[in-house]
Amino acid sequence: MSPLEFPALAYPAFGLSASSSGANVTLTFTGTADMMVIDDLDRYLAGVHDHACKNHASEVVVDFQDLEFMNSSCFKCFVTWVNSAKSLGLEERYQIRFICKPGIHWQKRSLHALRSFAVDVVSIQT
Repeated sequence: MSPLEFPALAYPAFGLSASSSGANVTLTFTGTADMMVIDDLDRYLAGVHDHACKNHASEVVVDFQDLEFMNSSCFKCFVTWVNSAKSLGLEERYQIRFICKPGIHWQKRSLHALRSFAVDVVSIQT
């Protein structure tokens, strides 16, 4: 797998970093994802998708444990990304596993809705 070339996103109230290990990619989110980060988030997820496809990743782990809030516009970026992964052929498809924090209710509700949209791609870990 080629190395990740994604610089961390750092805003005053939001952070996103990526790392890779073998065939897996891990995205770590912190803070609050709001209107200020939508464009960068959308580009970042598209880049992760391209990287995962080119490198035959088996899984992308999305760690939301330190993400306090995400608005619906940012969440739509995830719907678009998951749809891109879901649209791949079975041999090219990778899994997306979200790690959420128990007690942050928006994560549970939103991620379960996302999983319902793509049960063959999305899993949720608490």
